[in-house]
Amino acid sequence: MKKLIILLSFSSFVFAQNSFNVNTQSIGVNSSFFVEISLDNTSEVTAFQFDISHNESAYELSNTSALTSRAENHTLSVSTIDDNTIRVLVYSAANEVISIGDGAILNLSFNSKNEPGTYNLNLSDIVLSDANGASLGVSSSNGSVTILGPRYNLVTSSVDFGEIPMESSPTQSVSVSNTGNQDLIISGHTLDTPFSINQSSPVTISPGNNSSFTINVDTSSKQVISKELSFTTNDQDALRALQTTTVQADIFAVNEIHIGYGQGESSTQITIPVSISNMEPFSGFQFDVTLPNDVSYVENSVAFTTRASDHNIAANMIDSNTLRFVSYSGSNADFLGNDGEVFSFKVIPNITSGTYTLPISNSIISNVELGDILSEAYNGSFTINAPYLSTSVQTINYGGVPITETRTTNITLTNTGSAELVIDELVFEASALSFPLAIPTTLAVGESTSVELIFDPIQIGSFNQDISIRNNSPEEQQIITVLAEVFSPNYLKIVDKDVLRNQTWAIELNLANNDDIRGIQFDVTLPEGFVLDTDNIVEESIIDNFSMSLSFQGNNTYRFVIYTVSNDYLIPGDETILQLPVFIENTVANGQYPFEFSSVVLSSSSNQNIVSEALSIGYVNVVETLNNDEYSSATLKIYPNPTQDFWHIESNHIINTIEVFDLIGRKVDFLTPLDTETSISAQNLPSGLYFLVVNRDTTLRLIKN
Repeated sequence: MKKLIILLSFSSFVFAQNSFNVNTQSIGVNSSFFVEISLDNTSEVTAFQFDISHNESAYELSNTSALTSRAENHTLSVSTIDDNTIRVLVYSAANEVISIGDGAILNLSFNSKNEPGTYNLNLSDIVLSDANGASLGVSSSNGSVTILGPRYNLVTSSVDFGEIPMESSPTQSVSVSNTGNQDLIISGHTLDTPFSINQSSPVTISPGNNSSFTINVDTSSKQVISKELSFTTNDQDALRALQTTTVQADIFAVNEIHIGYGQGESSTQITIPVSISNMEPFSGFQFDVTLPNDVSYVENSVAFTTRASDHNIAANMIDSNTLRFVSYSGSNADFLGNDGEVFSFKVIPNITSGTYTLPISNSIISNVELGDILSEAYNGSFTINAPYLSTSVQTINYGGVPITETRTTNITLTNTGSAELVIDELVFEASALSFPLAIPTTLAVGESTSVELIFDPIQIGSFNQDISIRNNSPEEQQIITVLAEVFSPNYLKIVDKDVLRNQTWAIELNLANNDDIRGIQFDVTLPEGFVLDTDNIVEESIIDNFSMSLSFQGNNTYRFVIYTVSNDYLIPGDETILQLPVFIENTVANGQYPFEFSSVVLSSSSNQNIVSEALSIGYVNVVETLNNDEYSSATLKIYPNPTQDFWHIESNHIINTIEVFDLIGRKVDFLTPLDTETSISAQNLPSGLYFLVVNRDTTLRLIKN
């Protein structure tokens, strides 16, 4: 008799190429299906055992699992270990073998549930043995089962429209999703009035998507209502079919009291309108209005509009601030219309400008049959008109200002308020500022006036001052801030001059000073192509009591030092101190050229450097030709002419060159005065007519007796 082998443990192991394979398939919901497991074995097999993963919530094991003909002499045992694992045992009591081969070895039977999805079928703990009880090597290939079907999910559990007025058209939406793997078909819905869904059926929702359904509500009737919404779908799950959405709303009739808005001056009567919007008829009303302090009700100022018919109204102060209105009809007549002003009343405010609230409380709107039908009451307000002063500028920053100059700014003053503006006072330090606005100045609403602010500095240093424009606005004043950095101008500059190429020109260097100057030091860099004749620099008489030293610094830069060992000083002014003879090379292009000053020191009487920023720098303008009028007879004097000894020449401009020609064009004399006056000797010239050429441009006649 052959020995029965039970697969518990093994003492030896035989390697072979053997494998189990689990097939993959798709099936519908609530259906029976088999999971085919095949064995590809290169060794004869007597018994085997394995565990296979299992999802009890998606499908359940049935009792029709069976071996195929490949294992017809074997016994199959299938048992559930837990909700997630099934154990399979195949053995032969007669120790029969499963022949070498491949193909299905058994079919496990299941019943699917309505849980669409894909579920893995994984083999584990596999044991395979031969006839001798030896363990055989084995591998596995897992499979899966997909349960096909839609999954209906009503995402929105409740819809609350809240309070909605009659005759309005609000909408809300509900969302339905399909978490299954086949189309979800919404074939209908159930929802009672006053709610409705207008979308037509069927509606198809593809897997993984959702769809929104719009809920409408009929607001023609006043009611508080709650209904259940459900959908009919192709999802066969009975529990999911029970999903519902609660839809509720509070539909109310709009019956509102509106305290209106008034506007006026303080200590004058202001009219306040009262309106009632009503969807239902009303015959009376009552409410209280709280008046601000120092606001009084004008007795007997209540006035009905044409909405009232057979109605009465009473208005009384029930305490120091509460004004109560009561209106009724002795015949229970309804007010006319559904909207608009019902009555008005007047108050007198004795308070400052601004906007004040009129709170409403204890409100009632009376319907003969329904009682109080009030849905809402709204506060009112009134405004005490006030002026407001707007200025076109709030801060004026002049930056650096020479103490020798003034600055002006045109300022526009505008009344942008709602009442007449009165400017009754200006407050500022008047020594440096002028703000010539007439006091008082009255501006109507929207009116403007312009004032020219003049800043005339009197002190060096930072200037920061406010101009307070006092007025009758709630703000009481408007501030304009004036800022400046005041300095005393002390600087060097050159005097503008037009020059020609290939000539030497006297360039005037001026000291512009507002303070006494005892010493001067500076570096000046000439433009490229400008050559300074250092041997012929002319010191003007203004610095006769001063000494000058000059040194070349390289890169066409020269250092000048002008000093005195006495107590002399240069008084304030704008005077030429040096005539710089400069030759303009032929390579210099036409244009405007500055001289660059650096390392400037202007020593005051107390030996302080008081140099400031330059208010002007001056330019040398290289031009093609000079204006002939520059040396006309009006600016150039020659006397005596005729002469026997000397011609004296005076000019309003620097004379750079003088050439004298005889009648046949020979040059008989040449001078470079670099001054405004000079003399020409006639002693060695024969008597006759000569031509004088000044700066190679202007020609005049000379006569030698």
